[in-house]
Amino acid sequence: MKFILLVSIFLMAKLSNAETLREKNNRQEMLKRVTLMMKATAEAREALKVEKVDTACEKVEVLFGLYPDHLTDVGGHMNAYKKKVTKFRETVMAQLIQVHHEVNTCRSGKEFENVDPELLNKNLKKLEVSLKRQHDFIEDQDTSHDNSFYYRYEF
Repeated sequence: MKFILLVSIFLMAKLSNAETLREKNNRQEMLKRVTLMMKATAEAREALKVEKVDTACEKVEVLFGLYPDHLTDVGGHMNAYKKKVTKFRETVMAQLIQVHHEVNTCRSGKEFENVDPELLNKNLKKLEVSLKRQHDFIEDQDTSHDNSFYYRYEF
């Protein structure tokens, strides 16, 4: 009798730590988006190595298109009361502003004459390192929360 009780408690403890399907889908969607963002950043850096600024600017535009959804998911599905998550969310917001600045720089001028390839490559390298950290952070964090998160940013 004690053995059955002990085994049932052990199984219940394992089930209580199990990841729900919704949480798993949220995490997979967030990881997929971050992977796409890392790929776009790497492709933009590769284009800058062969001095194709127009291709790099296209990839930066793709990156900018993914950032609002990424920020909304970070604010909406992660624990908003943890200090690390708050810092993470602020970092993502700062990166959204930075990428928006890069997109505006790419859009100004006819033949991308306002774009400094070295500075853009430096910023993309920092962004790529940060995205790798974000990928690892999302893998480790709980994504089961349903926060009502919104942000106000004029595009």
